[in-house]
Amino acid sequence: MLSPILLTGFYLGYPQCALPPTISHFYYTGLGTYFTGTLISIAVFLFFYLGPQKIDRTIARLAAICACIVAFCPTSPYCQQCPDCTYINLFPYPLQSLLHYCAAVLLFLLLAFFCIFLFTRTHPDRPPTRQKLWRNRIYRCCGTIILLCLLILGGVEGHLLPGWQMLVRWPTLVLAGETIALTAFGVSWLIKGAAWLQDA
Repeated sequence: MLSPILLTGFYLGYPQCALPPTISHFYYTGLGTYFTGTLISIAVFLFFYLGPQKIDRTIARLAAICACIVAFCPTSPYCQQCPDCTYINLFPYPLQSLLHYCAAVLLFLLLAFFCIFLFTRTHPDRPPTRQKLWRNRIYRCCGTIILLCLLILGGVEGHLLPGWQMLVRWPTLVLAGETIALTAFGVSWLIKGAAWLQDA
């Protein structure tokens, strides 16, 4: 629910302002407290996540560390001229920004790993049910969406994709990609929590 609440809150609170270019840039707006608090809450939840195997707990704790780095090492500011929606004006710190984005990319990769490799495991002594097979398809689809979003954004940022000149002019491209990736993981997490497609 991070992206929908941030987007809705920004539209309602600052209709005169352009959207931040990434989710991370909401740190500098009036929604910065919600952004940071949500990341810390996610980090605490992941750190104390009791998965069925040691690898689940290890991946979850690595993701928790990445979420903390993203929260406590903000990226560089995106707008210095508008005091209406930009509450914090800081000078850019390239090393801090690099650490922030490396942690964010690793966090998305770990979330994709959850979807593709951890959520899809089946009991070694029992054949998977029809619902479990459907759940696994959705998990893999969600993980693939996360990876595709990362590849597309990386290709655009690195000027590797055909037509990157057109894509890079879309100011909210990264924000859209992050939102899609987070939504994909949210769907897989809800299904893993037996919200949908429970075994009969």
